[in-house]
Amino acid sequence: MKKSLIRRILGIFLYLLFNVCVVCAGVFIYIKWAEYTKHDIIPQLSDRKIIKRIFLRDDFIELSQIVMKNEQKGFSATYDFDEVILLSKDMFVNQEMFGVTKYKYHPNIGIYNVVVWSGLQGVEFAVPATPEISRVIAKNKLFHYVYFKTDTNGFKKTEFPWHPILIPFSF
Repeated sequence: MKKSLIRRILGIFLYLLFNVCVVCAGVFIYIKWAEYTKHDIIPQLSDRKIIKRIFLRDDFIELSQIVMKNEQKGFSATYDFDEVILLSKDMFVNQEMFGVTKYKYHPNIGIYNVVVWSGLQGVEFAVPATPEISRVIAKNKLFHYVYFKTDTNGFKKTEFPWHPILIPFSF
């Protein structure tokens, strides 16, 4: 009688353990697929704090903290795309135009425009090139990488290389 009960309990435990392993494997495969194909993880899931704690990459968190530590007050911007991009205010100088404050790039600075894999989605950053940011960007998993310099007037120079970063699919 006792052996039968122990076998049933062990069978139920192994059955549950197997199902948990199958679910974990499915989640892992889905996240790798999203990373490889550059698709965002299901938005309803990625907004949850527990999901962020589990899946956000440490190198992405470090980059976000470095970019945000110097940001004091946000500013509105009009961009050419309907995508979200995190702009660092350190790249810009404010300038009055027809009584309205506008922003232009600082003269003679390097700027990174990168798409970084956060662990849940690709996040686009446009940040000034500092040694600290360069070090952290090198540690991140990048989908796209553009580096350019501005001229003495704060305009992008017309020739700058574009380097797509190809991420091999691997486990």
